[in-house]
Amino acid sequence: ASMEEITATANKLGELAEDLKQSLMSKEKTKITKKIRKW
Repeated sequence: ASMEEITATANKLGELAEDLKQSLMSKEKTKITKKIRKW
């Protein structure tokens, strides 16, 4: 694999990781909101 390919793959993985982090954070937010509503 060339450096360009490696860089492109790394960028894609970075984007995926960011997406995962965002979705996990929003899921946590909804969980927290539900807990607050229960109180």
